[in-house]
Amino acid sequence: MSVDPQHITDIPHIMKYFIDIGIEEPIQQRIQLLYSYIQKIIPFTLKDVFVNDHIDEDETHKFNELDFYTDKNTFTLLNFIRSNVFVISPPDLKIASMKIDSHEYDFEKASAKSRVRVRLVYFNTERVYGELRATGNNCDYLMRILGKHFIPRII
Repeated sequence: MSVDPQHITDIPHIMKYFIDIGIEEPIQQRIQLLYSYIQKIIPFTLKDVFVNDHIDEDETHKFNELDFYTDKNTFTLLNFIRSNVFVISPPDLKIASMKIDSHEYDFEKASAKSRVRVRLVYFNTERVYGELRATGNNCDYLMRILGKHFIPRII
């Protein structure tokens, strides 16, 4: 089994993504730490990363959840800046429905004011809900992640 480089920031497309959405060095270091923790439990080859973000009422840019996408699993790190809680999901978790809510986004090129929220309903033995949120440049990344990792799983 091949395993990714020791440092997540050694993966060029991931580092470009972090820079494009404004993830600074301290948060990059935190992501690296969490990446290394998961690698110790379940070695994996990283395909994609998505960081859920939003703008608070006081205009503060917040990063909340972090997703690592692999061929075998999705690792969701909840409140990743302050906690070490993660959920492992199988790649075959089917999606029953997807609601996309956009604000000032034309689905081609994001602006600083663009916002997208995606609500997912999964089918399995029970219904499970998920949400992905993006602001600014991250909206374009979210659309790419949806097309690659979620749209193919809609029932």
